Amino acid sequence: MPLREIVISSKNWKEFDKTKIYLTDNLYKIFSKRKIQGRPFLTELRRGRAIKALKHLVIVIKQKNKKNKIILTDKKTKIDNTDHYINQEDYWRHTRRIYAPYYRETGLIAAQGFLATNFPNKYKRPEEKLSQRVLEKVEDDWSFVFQEFTKKLKNKREAIRETSDMIRELREEKIKLKKEKEETEKEIEQLQKESRVFLYTERLREFKERLGKDLPETKGKNFWQKWIYDNNWLFGIHYQKPIQKEKVGFDSFPDYLFPTLDGFLDIIEIKRPKYKAIGRDQKHANSFVWSSDTNKSIGQVITYITEIELNQLQLKKRINQKYGEVYESKIYTIKPRAFILIGTSDNWKGAEREAFRKLNYSLHGIEVITYTDLYKKGEKIIKMYTD
Repeated sequence: MPLREIVISSKNWKEFDKTKIYLTDNLYKIFSKRKIQGRPFLTELRRGRAIKALKHLVIVIKQKNKKNKIILTDKKTKIDNTDHYINQEDYWRHTRRIYAPYYRETGLIAAQGFLATNFPNKYKRPEEKLSQRVLEKVEDDWSFVFQEFTKKLKNKREAIRETSDMIRELREEKIKLKKEKEETEKEIEQLQKESRVFLYTERLREFKERLGKDLPETKGKNFWQKWIYDNNWLFGIHYQKPIQKEKVGFDSFPDYLFPTLDGFLDIIEIKRPKYKAIGRDQKHANSFVWSSDTNKSIGQVITYITEIELNQLQLKKRINQKYGEVYESKIYTIKPRAFILIGTSDNWKGAEREAFRKLNYSLHGIEVITYTDLYKKGEKIIKMYTD
């Protein structure tokens, strides 16, 4: 395994100034990209500043045997003869937990404790010189304890510098964690998007297959109503949990009401693809009218809308009673909207499309959609997610 040599140059390291440590090639590459307050991590490492309690780790290992070699790695901590492979992340976590920068001995305790945990046959566990009571006191009254400790230190400036370094590193770690969280959230969002594209593509393929079969409207296996209700994303609207007719208890109601994300109600009336949406007006040339099946559906949804508006308050009360806190937003029963899915428009020419547009425009709060148009909506939704 190739190693990269790092020479520590720092007067604070005293007799251990110019000590050589080593990085595995992969860790060296990781450190090459890292910065501390805008300064290259490796530059700070050569000054003995980048890794907290690194000096103490060197002291403990070198005092054991001057020939011992310290190798920082991103792999497992281990000893191979005199080579000490130290997992940098593990050591950082260990020292961060118990290291108090204004109390020098704690650094040695941290280093020796880490080595004793990983190599119990070679290193003894240190006697902790900081009691739990002292550590708690530090947490409770930072300024007072810092003042008391610095009275006993010869170099107050060094204590302040080390404390500043710790605070800076904690801040940098917080920024790093925040960045990692944001990156993870982006990755999750991307996975969700990719999963949704895959799911929608499969559903659209299934939709195309269904259009080639003569499937029932509301009875038997694979009937259209259930499939469309389960795949209402095709309408390009995000719906909340559907409201069942049985739970709100009105006779002249559709089987399901679909609440939008902002709480308004939609009705989706399903007719079979084989029914015609429009037909030629036999009394007027080049004119089109709604087919008898579409007319019946329009009459049916008008009844639904009228019933909902007549029973607004009662319906709202029953929805709250049966569904409680299910919905993200308040449910509004005013001015429900209806979609009628019927027929196909694959072979329509310009005249039929214009007539269909005009006929739809004459309706209020009701829109007739063909299965062909619904399929195209699905394609656009998938393209939007893919793009």
